[in-house]
Amino acid sequence: SLWCIVRDIKIKIAKAFADYRLDNVANAIYDFVWNEFCDWYLEVAKVQIQTGDVAQQRATRRTLIRVLEAVLRLAHPIIPFITEELWQKVAPVAGKNSSASIAIAAYPTSDADLIQPASEAAFERLKAMVDACRNLRGEMQVSPATKLPLYALVSGAEGQADAAFLQAQGSVLKALAKLNEVTVFSDEAQWKAWVHTLHTAMHNNDLVSGIKEVVTELTLALEKHFPQLETNQENRVSNRPQVF
Repeated sequence: SLWCIVRDIKIKIAKAFADYRLDNVANAIYDFVWNEFCDWYLEVAKVQIQTGDVAQQRATRRTLIRVLEAVLRLAHPIIPFITEELWQKVAPVAGKNSSASIAIAAYPTSDADLIQPASEAAFERLKAMVDACRNLRGEMQVSPATKLPLYALVSGAEGQADAAFLQAQGSVLKALAKLNEVTVFSDEAQWKAWVHTLHTAMHNNDLVSGIKEVVTELTLALEKHFPQLETNQENRVSNRPQVF
């Protein structure tokens, strides 16, 4: 997914150069570095490096350093001196030190083979879920230190796909959305028992007063990004996947 975004940035930059719009070149690079690379991918990479196996850790580090090296070459026409200094340190690590200077290194171009629509869509879905959680914390004035659980009840083929996604991204969701657990249930009775336990804890602990309302609002927000998920009400049980 990161390489897909890099490819899109390369296309935008190429068009901006062709139109002699150096302001658009600078804005495209800034937007990618700040809002994608730093804000999202570095945070996800931290989780992958901390929780992944050796192969995943190696792949994550390799992707990050190679993208950083490519970004330095992209930004060189706009900020030549600092990119030269950084590139001399980064390029050998990325295995791109065939040139003596970034000024004569090949300028990055887009590669159609890097297009991975499914991977990009999955990452956008993850970002939407995290954003929903973060926005709700702000609206409900929940401290970032307070972690909330995510309980999901799934059924049917679509629900199983959602379950696989939640389980695969559980560690990232917990880290970025400040969740203390992500649990997926396929048995309704077991799911109800967990939800009832959560309600009891809420009513008996002043430190988490009001979290029930937050979790309810969070469920509604997540439904926008998971059309198959539907809120469970006290006296209504849906056959569609539900999140609490």
